[in-house]
Amino acid sequence: MTMKTLSGNDRGMSLVVLIVAMTLIAVLGASFVALVASKHKGFQYQRDSYRAINLAHAGIEYASRYVGDGILLTENTSDFLHSPGSYPNVPVTTIVPDTTNLGTTQWKRFDFPDDGGSFYLSYYLNPSDPDNADTNKVLYSVGVSGNAQRTVRLKKFLSYASPSLAGLGKLNIVPGYHPYISGRYVVVPVINMYDSSLTITSLTFELNSTDNNIKHLERIYFNDSSTSVGSSIYQASWYPSVLTDWCLWGSPPCYDYVDDSIRIPDTGVTKTMDLTNSTIGGHYIRWFFFRFGESGTAVLRGTYTITFNYSGGAAVIKFTL
Repeated sequence: MTMKTLSGNDRGMSLVVLIVAMTLIAVLGASFVALVASKHKGFQYQRDSYRAINLAHAGIEYASRYVGDGILLTENTSDFLHSPGSYPNVPVTTIVPDTTNLGTTQWKRFDFPDDGGSFYLSYYLNPSDPDNADTNKVLYSVGVSGNAQRTVRLKKFLSYASPSLAGLGKLNIVPGYHPYISGRYVVVPVINMYDSSLTITSLTFELNSTDNNIKHLERIYFNDSSTSVGSSIYQASWYPSVLTDWCLWGSPPCYDYVDDSIRIPDTGVTKTMDLTNSTIGGHYIRWFFFRFGESGTAVLRGTYTITFNYSGGAAVIKFTL
């Protein structure tokens, strides 16, 4: 039997084939590893994105429950609607919150333990656009998990904030905009928190004034902005009260005319004022201007309780100036 001996050329060719085979195996192995890594990375991002959207929804649920629980019916002067600064878990901003920069004061951050992600909350409400409920009055919730970020927006947020469960009516003070005194006026910004329009037929006005001196409520105005008093919806009547021995015109005896303004503090009889032209659309904002005979911050300070009566219900708004 004769053995075949490989020549130098054959041995060289075998070496080349071996090198090529090893190279192909290495390339295939590297490609497989890269493919697996890419799949893993894609799966990780997909997982984080899924977590982020759930975190954003969790923020919506939290905010709705938080605000509903924070509303106080009988002394609602320091809840989210009236003093959001005291409840910074849902910040109120007049400009659309920047979802690319979650580190500003527009946002409140909530972290979950064990690296479970975070959600950020911000409530956009611009009173300069009082009738827009599609892009205004929107709750923003941003969920963040790993490198993924998802945003959920809830229009007409206050409708979902369970105010009815807290016993409130459809009207309340505009979040972030506390009533204020301006000369002879007490200005009260009011928001209709529901979809349907409502017409205020009457209201009852009470004031526990700081100085306990008599005040006289003469007129009430109604406007769609805070820049002017708008339309008059209540005016005190003037009527002859008693005969006097002097007259501005004519000969005595004459009647002394006095106004039917509300005396504050009241004399014990609750007086309800009938209003005109005071319809507020769904999710609209309106300003009520209460004009007094007296003027000045020091004079008009006190705790105000206003009951707005409308068809099918009433809303009590209480605040302290």
